[in-house]
Amino acid sequence: MALVMLVEDETIVAIDLAMTLREGGHEILGPFRKPDIAMSAVDRHRPDLAILDINLGREGNSFALAQKLFDTGIPFAFLTGYSRATADVPAPLDDAPRLQKPIDPRSVIDFVDGLIGA
Repeated sequence: MALVMLVEDETIVAIDLAMTLREGGHEILGPFRKPDIAMSAVDRHRPDLAILDINLGREGNSFALAQKLFDTGIPFAFLTGYSRATADVPAPLDDAPRLQKPIDPRSVIDFVDGLIGA
């Protein structure tokens, strides 16, 4: 079991993803819509890994949060509808794994389980 941080601005996607991960035996930190609130949650709860939507609508993007996770050694993946060619992800974050929207629920569980070695 892992504590998985979710950062996603689309409510239905966030709820569905959280439910999928719980059914897979994981705990959820979030979901968060605002990257600044998620950043403070990292300090308080230290997730095992994170799944971050790149584009958070009016809240901007998740790059600063991803950098914080990278700097503290917390694995993360971007969950996005953007391809590598269309998402302008700054280095060194551009090497982070990506889960493509729409996401198959089993793919999310397999990805998380693979990261934690389950």
